[in-house]
Amino acid sequence: MIPLAKIFSTAHDSFFYLSSFIFIISIIVFIHEYGHYVVAKICNVKIEAFSIGFGPELFGIKDKSGTRWKFSLIPIGGYVKMFGDANVASTGASTSDLTAEEKLVAFYEKSLLQKFCIAFAGPLANLLFAIVVLTVFFSVQGVMHPMAVIGKVEPNSVAERAGLVAGDIILKVNNHDVKWFTDIQKYIIENGNKKLSIQYLRQNVQNTVTIYPEMRTIRKLQIPFLGISASQLRQDYQLQKLSVTSAFISSSIYTYNLICTTLTAIWQMITGQRSINELGGPIQIAKYSGYSVKNNEVLWFMGMISINLGVINLLPIPMLDGGHMLQYTIQGILRRKHISAKFQNYAAVLGFILLLFLMIFATLNDIKAILK
Repeated sequence: MIPLAKIFSTAHDSFFYLSSFIFIISIIVFIHEYGHYVVAKICNVKIEAFSIGFGPELFGIKDKSGTRWKFSLIPIGGYVKMFGDANVASTGASTSDLTAEEKLVAFYEKSLLQKFCIAFAGPLANLLFAIVVLTVFFSVQGVMHPMAVIGKVEPNSVAERAGLVAGDIILKVNNHDVKWFTDIQKYIIENGNKKLSIQYLRQNVQNTVTIYPEMRTIRKLQIPFLGISASQLRQDYQLQKLSVTSAFISSSIYTYNLICTTLTAIWQMITGQRSINELGGPIQIAKYSGYSVKNNEVLWFMGMISINLGVINLLPIPMLDGGHMLQYTIQGILRRKHISAKFQNYAAVLGFILLLFLMIFATLNDIKAILK
């Protein structure tokens, strides 16, 4: 029999993870949809509704321009309903019954370039938002940085011949104090192939060794090389606060790298190089949402999810922004401003089925992980 305290504890944790998930996802979805909203307004498109979630409305308000801002029952996703859309998936509708004045503010009557920009604005907003929150996170809380601890010594390297081993803590290089592994790299590069005096700590005993770096050619450049790499153990990392400028640069690089990693992972799943069982769903996201709140890493996690949402929405799948962008690109090449509503509906249904299948499959993966 399961103890009552454990049942309440599990229920409390589940509620905490779920509420954290809804909070984080709602913010990221709002940013995404607000990107669509802003560019649509710039293009003089009338917005009928701005919803966080799908299904029946829970509550909302209408602004002076006639836009209904609301929260809906199912708190996963959201939409901007534009005037001239047949539905929330931005499937075009016939505008033959509209007046000339109404056509001026109908999404369906806008140029292909304007439609493309409106579709692209959502994912772009997510990527820009990620850079902003990661910049704040890296400057306020810091970024995990390797301390001056040797993780690995390359065989037959000058470091091995000098007697350095994994676990040694570097204290000084040529009498310069070091704290981070990057400090070691900096002083080695500045020194070139000249003699290095390295003071290190091993088992609470300080030692000093003299090393002459070996010069190696890397990308046609001569680089001084010792043959040591940073530790990968978590206890050998600390948070290092960055300046706003450094944080912005680091967050931009981090965002770019995660975009590339996400696209590579998707391609590997499509081509069979990676198991589709690695696909995570809403339960996994909810769990990590809770972890991020508990560990004060909400901004970092929001940045991660925002990047993933932006990248996934750029995939050329009907119903996603990438699918719309592909459609407008093809129409532009074929010089067709409109395509039949029937074709768009078929494409939307196909996209919905594919996304539903992926969601169910990812959720089953989450359940399997819990059962294990």
